[in-house]
Amino acid sequence: PCVRKYAEDIVKRDATPKFILQEIFHFLKEKKIVRPAYTTLQTVVSEALACERLRIKACLETYLRDVHKQS
Repeated sequence: PCVRKYAEDIVKRDATPKFILQEIFHFLKEKKIVRPAYTTLQTVVSEALACERLRIKACLETYLRDVHKQS
């Protein structure tokens, strides 16, 4: 769970999967956590990206005026 939260925070800075993965590796090394399987890391990165897409979509829907939404 803590790695997922960290990934969600990282994706706000840079949404590049490679960057997110490198930061997760750094986090795991710093916390002395054994690196999970590749598919697990893939899932964590893709879920973080999906959450960020939803967050940005919600922000746009909230703050954009109708005039801007039409264009």
